[in-house]
Amino acid sequence: MHTIAIIGGGFAGTMTAVHLMHQADMPLRILIINTHFPLIKGIAYATQYPGHLLNVTVDSISAFDQQEDHFFNWLQQHHDFKDLPAENLKTSFAPRKVYAEYLDSIWEAAVAGKSSLVNLQIIEDEVVNVHSQVQGLTLGLKANASVNADYVVLATGNAIPKNPPIADAAFYSSPLYFKNPWNDEGLQNLKSERDILLIGNSLTMIDAVISLLANGFTKNIYTVSPHGFAIMPDEHVPPYDRDILNEIARPYRLYDLITVISKHMKRCKQEGISRLAVINSIRHNLQEIWVDFTIQDKRRFLKRISPMWNAWRHRTPAGMYQKISGLRDTGKLTTITGRLISFTEKDGYAEARIFDKTTNREIVLDVERVINCTGSQIDVRLPGTLLNNMYTAGLINPDPLNIALNADAQSGAVINRDGNTSTTIYTLGNNMKGILWETTGVPEIRAQAENIAMGLIKQVKQQEVSIEKTSY
Repeated sequence: MHTIAIIGGGFAGTMTAVHLMHQADMPLRILIINTHFPLIKGIAYATQYPGHLLNVTVDSISAFDQQEDHFFNWLQQHHDFKDLPAENLKTSFAPRKVYAEYLDSIWEAAVAGKSSLVNLQIIEDEVVNVHSQVQGLTLGLKANASVNADYVVLATGNAIPKNPPIADAAFYSSPLYFKNPWNDEGLQNLKSERDILLIGNSLTMIDAVISLLANGFTKNIYTVSPHGFAIMPDEHVPPYDRDILNEIARPYRLYDLITVISKHMKRCKQEGISRLAVINSIRHNLQEIWVDFTIQDKRRFLKRISPMWNAWRHRTPAGMYQKISGLRDTGKLTTITGRLISFTEKDGYAEARIFDKTTNREIVLDVERVINCTGSQIDVRLPGTLLNNMYTAGLINPDPLNIALNADAQSGAVINRDGNTSTTIYTLGNNMKGILWETTGVPEIRAQAENIAMGLIKQVKQQEVSIEKTSY
């Protein structure tokens, strides 16, 4: 019996397992090794705060690539949503905790419907290393005995943010600093005696603000980012009436893409059309655009375009945007466009020194705690991590941009340090960001999960046929 070990039990890992269970009609052992967050939910959907919403509409976030209305149909039967008109429901932004219920239902159905030939095992533990053997792979666990597998799927999801550079990094060991914005420890047990500083102005920052308010925090919240407040409201807009990519030739180049987007943005402004429609129109082509780009184009994009692009591409629901804007209008939430200089731990609080680009002067804040909301950042060279141990062993390598892992864009097979494409280790989601760029949303991950599962089932069947032939 072949064994497929999936490292990570969030959306990417469990949907890979779901597709394996759907497709397997031969003896197969599926291991899911999961730690830190509840199975299926991962970081994204483990939240219990009703104010944490999906940042895409109901009609765009089915867990299945070929069943666009799957989530919508499920939601129509949900006691909190069944009375909403269908069109209103389709274009709404559901709470993430409700989406977690949806994923639970998918998991339960897959487990109940799997073949009796499939052996499913879930291990609550942390994988600390993977070693290649003459036959297969061995996974070292933190608390339990090692396990063997024929194939490994790295579905490790969001990585904890990196510490921003400051004068004295010793502060990052302080109990006043919280590196993991998805851990409730930094968002609870608040004294509300001083303000709070959030590093970063991403969607993660919005989640932190909503959580702090839900937990009764009453003082002011400051955020700091080199680019200031760069968050835009999302809304349901009609499809754009032009295919803008038809106006430029393949392979796509950054200059051509920016030129055609700018042209159509100008047209939208003149004709009263939402410019979001232009961005939405290329949503499903973003991976092929990124793959076409030269390495020079990708570097230019990261250096010059990505902050603006991220604002247009990764938006927050309009209602959430209005709430955040209201907090800014009342002074409850203040955004500083600048960079961190230093932190000093005082008697029960932290002194933060920040260079404010707007005023060209240094400002000082005394805050109760500091929370890093800069977002997921993967670094295979960070010591003490699974990815670093695999990198040291030569099993994986950073992508050419040092964003995440090097891998084959089509299959998700990792490319090792020698430049060889693996036939036993695969990855998806955030780990593919340097290769595909647009790879952290449900539409991309659901397709990758199904694709990897199909490829693995095919490999297992081919190996079984080969074994049968050699046995005669």
